Amino acid sequence: MEYFLSLGFTFWLLFLTFASGIIYLIDYLFFQKNRLASYREQLKALNKKQKRQFYKDHGLKAPFIADQARSLFSVFFVVFILRTFLVGNFLIPTASMTPTLPVGDFIFVDKTAYGIRAPFTNKILVNTGYPKRGDIVVFHFPVNPNVDYVKRVVGLPGDIISYKNKTLTINGKQLDYTDCDRSVMNYNNKSLSDNSGDIVCLEHLGDVTHEIDWIKSVKSQDFESLKVPEGHYFVMGDNRDNSQDSRYWGFVPEQDLVGKAKLVWMSWDKVDKKIRWNEIGKVF
Repeated sequence: MEYFLSLGFTFWLLFLTFASGIIYLIDYLFFQKNRLASYREQLKALNKKQKRQFYKDHGLKAPFIADQARSLFSVFFVVFILRTFLVGNFLIPTASMTPTLPVGDFIFVDKTAYGIRAPFTNKILVNTGYPKRGDIVVFHFPVNPNVDYVKRVVGLPGDIISYKNKTLTINGKQLDYTDCDRSVMNYNNKSLSDNSGDIVCLEHLGDVTHEIDWIKSVKSQDFESLKVPEGHYFVMGDNRDNSQDSRYWGFVPEQDLVGKAKLVWMSWDKVDKKIRWNEIGKVF
């Protein structure tokens, strides 16, 4: 069972598309002609009124399986194209991106933002752009490509990154942090049970200004003068002291990018068992 689950949603969607398409094609090529001929023979012996009743009772429908396959093929094919090449859905599973993306947010991912890619191989078919500093990106985890992560792009190819005393320096310029507010409560005025930070600041990252969390009691994971290789990106979570990111497992190769986070379409608070209406519609 674990093996079949590991094949992923895209594989099974493609399998269902092919299976329904093949069933419909077999019926069309080998059975539909004979079925129509049989109908014509039966209609020859009927008068006009009987023909109307025949159409009402039988019509020209294919057998149940073939009829369902024809209907489902269209649905599976459209969903496969949308899901594989255009837009994806991602559920925020951890607190690593709070306060921007709390646990339980469902986001739409623009899969065309960084290139239209082939399924399974993720090879770029059409180049449409590159990540910008501050983008929230979804990518295949380099250590385990079967798992997708969401983080914020901090370093671009060629950048030199340093992180000291919980402060980022990019290409020799230290980032500005403003409006820092120390609190023992998180963004939703609840206790820190979800590992959100106890200090919230605005980080000015290039053209993007966004909130980050710090946990005062956690030691800073410092490093100096780390150069981002060509074709790679340095990513971090907005919850800086509760995020497994490039500081721990390295850079994200361009080939592992899935897309750019665009919109929160649903948000579910699993603690209070309710919808967070204030999160829905948030655009990035």
